[in-house]
Amino acid sequence: MSYAMASLALLTLRVCVTRPELRRINACGALVLAIAFACSLATARAGDAAPADREPSDSEQGAPFADSWRKTVVLSDQNAEGKASKCIAWVDQGWLVVERRDVSGDVEWQIVLAQVGPRDTPPLVEANPNVAGGLRLSYRNGRFFLRDDFGTLRCRRQIKTVDVKWPPLAIPKNEPQPGGSWGGREDRMHYYRINHDWHFVACGMKDERAEYVLRLSRFDLERYRGIGSVSGLGPVIHTRVAGPPESSDQFPPDETIIDDRELLIVRRDREVDAERKRAAREALEDDRKRLVGAAAPEISASGWLNSPRPLALKGFKDKVVLVYCADDNVGRAINDLKHIDGLYEKFRDRGFEVVGVVPANDAGYYSASLLYSGSKVPLALDDGATLERFLITSAPCCFLIDRDGKIAAGHYYGYRAPFPTPLPDGAEIEKLLKADEK
Repeated sequence: MSYAMASLALLTLRVCVTRPELRRINACGALVLAIAFACSLATARAGDAAPADREPSDSEQGAPFADSWRKTVVLSDQNAEGKASKCIAWVDQGWLVVERRDVSGDVEWQIVLAQVGPRDTPPLVEANPNVAGGLRLSYRNGRFFLRDDFGTLRCRRQIKTVDVKWPPLAIPKNEPQPGGSWGGREDRMHYYRINHDWHFVACGMKDERAEYVLRLSRFDLERYRGIGSVSGLGPVIHTRVAGPPESSDQFPPDETIIDDRELLIVRRDREVDAERKRAAREALEDDRKRLVGAAAPEISASGWLNSPRPLALKGFKDKVVLVYCADDNVGRAINDLKHIDGLYEKFRDRGFEVVGVVPANDAGYYSASLLYSGSKVPLALDDGATLERFLITSAPCCFLIDRDGKIAAGHYYGYRAPFPTPLPDGAEIEKLLKADEK
């Protein structure tokens, strides 16, 4: 229609020029025709560009289930602005592809589910009415399916091999953060990326022929400061077919992929989960900051090792005390205690004391290890209350308490210092002792 209008405007101008009886057309009429021509041409060009800019529309009811078929389902996690997540399913090159987008329209995951047969009917795709943002998809009477709720994605898809061709999915690039790696073999490749503050994992064949792309969790550069390079970091991936499980202790266990080429189970963060975790972490850090300068909470123990009687922090009056809290890694704790023994020997004559806290469940291991190592640090067998009082979510960590019984410094393990164990050095202890000696 726009091209027809443009053609009509051109024809009118040509007639005005070639027909003698119309050469007397006034200037105003010529201007009107010129404007009509320009507007028609612009409209025609805009019409050409519009389909490329617009997202494809859903197929009509009863449309053939073949290439270009498409369906969108709005999920039940609407936010205050009226936006919600979406599940989009479509057929491309004879394959059913499914993706989920968050409330901002960003892709959370994409999966090439299965080949479409000539007699197949479209999948059942619906929001789970019992779970906010929950998704259910069933294809070929449940032979292939998707369930996405409570932060866990469960999927059964068609097994793909090197000689099978499917529409490969685009793997996010490493931008703007550093990172990214890949590993596996020709018929089984995992690609890890960091893209715009998110961790992504893709799986497929070589040459980035991905069959699924997963957005797992927010990338936090602060967590990895001091490591140097994050290129080798990745989520915990368990592959039941391609050899022994791969793992990484440098990533939270919440991000896990279990994949046997057919069944896929993924634990991941949605945007709302990431925001909730960030808020909880910030609140915890604020509480830890308030703990510094406050009176040290008391140790709660079901028993003691290396001490003939129970000890209490309030009993170390006018002393500088180091409280070391260990985890169930006994070997690491023994190495830490050797370092602490050295600090104790150096500063004990000036009013320095040390108390260790270990899990009560590991009392037997610690008892045997103390005999072997010769450490003299008294160890409280924690019943769990001590960790809560000191706001410890991950051990080992330690605290310095001044002569007034107040916490002078807290060295936490985990979020900001993944390794090594955050132990105080002699200079920090020396500074506290000197301040109290004046």
